[in-house]
Amino acid sequence: VVEGLDAPLGMALRNGRLYVVDNNAVKIFRWPGLTPLQTIALDAGVANDIAVSENNTVYVTDMKRGDVIVISANLEQTVLTGNSRFPGANGVHVNKRTLYVGGKHLWRVDLRDNSITRIGPAWLTDIDGIEQEPDGTLQITPVGGPVVRLGDCVQRFGGPGVSSANHGYAADLGLALIPTGFDNTVIAIRVPRRAVGVATPAKSPGQPHVDRP
Repeated sequence: VVEGLDAPLGMALRNGRLYVVDNNAVKIFRWPGLTPLQTIALDAGVANDIAVSENNTVYVTDMKRGDVIVISANLEQTVLTGNSRFPGANGVHVNKRTLYVGGKHLWRVDLRDNSITRIGPAWLTDIDGIEQEPDGTLQITPVGGPVVRLGDCVQRFGGPGVSSANHGYAADLGLALIPTGFDNTVIAIRVPRRAVGVATPAKSPGQPHVDRP
């Protein structure tokens, strides 16, 4: 049990360390064991979710400012864009040189040049959780909505009225794990390895919207 947390939100596990966003700070614990290692105060409006890259670069969404705080391995803090390019910034996920940011929409950021592309169907909004399956398929949890898979097609998993929040994905079990905000439960949904059955084409109408810094 971790004690001394005030309002924990996003968490990430990487390289034997558990990172927790708590009250505009990142608290780092050894994993396993949960020994406190470090606290990093953030210059943020409302820090929310967190992702950590293979080289230990930390990305934290700032919901109030609509941006992403970047913490380098040597603890230098910068802002990804400085222009509130991600309204309602909430979920975040990093995979090598690609960063996914969710909020009002879903965005893909090429970390080589910080170019931003809005992706996903137009109805996919208010995005909380972002996970990625081994084949690259994205799992998205809109606030209070179903789990949405974005791969070769679009699929939705989950029934009506599920008060879902930021979910997790257990790749070895093929399970999407969804905490429910109103029901105080966790729902496990077995996700097929490949998209099957009736699905919606993944491409939204028109061309993706691409921004460059």
